[in-house]
Amino acid sequence: MGGGGQINNLSFNYKVSNIEKDYLRHCDCTVLSAVLEHVDKPNIILRKVFKTTKKIIVLRTFVDLKSQETVEVERVKKPYNIRRFSFNYLKKFFLKNGFCLYFILDEATKFSKKTLYVNNNFKKSRNFYICLGIRK
Repeated sequence: MGGGGQINNLSFNYKVSNIEKDYLRHCDCTVLSAVLEHVDKPNIILRKVFKTTKKIIVLRTFVDLKSQETVEVERVKKPYNIRRFSFNYLKKFFLKNGFCLYFILDEATKFSKKTLYVNNNFKKSRNFYICLGIRK
């Protein structure tokens, strides 16, 4: 599936695909907003993004002091991935792949619930950050 369009005289092309399975095109900038925390293999996706992005990576995801693996969310028919990544994990991963990383608290989500109840009693941080990676 694919498409393209024009907004304010700026042409753009895009392709809708499964980021876990499909090849990623080489580009100057990659944006992953509220994606990485829901996929099955985030490390593989990040490696693909590092290989195909020339200049800037914008990652918007849950970040906290500690990483949290896959959890099941209550009140949904089918459990799905909701991960959070630690600041240190992301910083090391980006640096290892040639990117400086900056963290910006996502102001758009500051009014959302700060915790998410999972497995009937576990609480998980709800802080979204915009992680800006710039190639060295």
